Amino acid sequence: GVSMAQVALGWTAAQPAITSVILGARTPEQLADNLGAMKLKLSDDEMARLNDVSAPQPFDYPYGKGGINQRHRKIEGGR
Repeated sequence: GVSMAQVALGWTAAQPAITSVILGARTPEQLADNLGAMKLKLSDDEMARLNDVSAPQPFDYPYGKGGINQRHRKIEGGR
């Protein structure tokens, strides 16, 4: 019953190393929605699931296809 923005902000704020969260609201409605994250308390199971899907993947940049392509690209000079 909460928005994705509230879940994202709630999860981010619950991380041990996070001391504050910057809101990206552009409208009063978005601000009200973002502030609703203050009331959200994610369960241990919800936090674990979000942590699992947010964990960095070893095949991700700079080691995945994007990183490999960057390492082998031709560097051209001049304008």
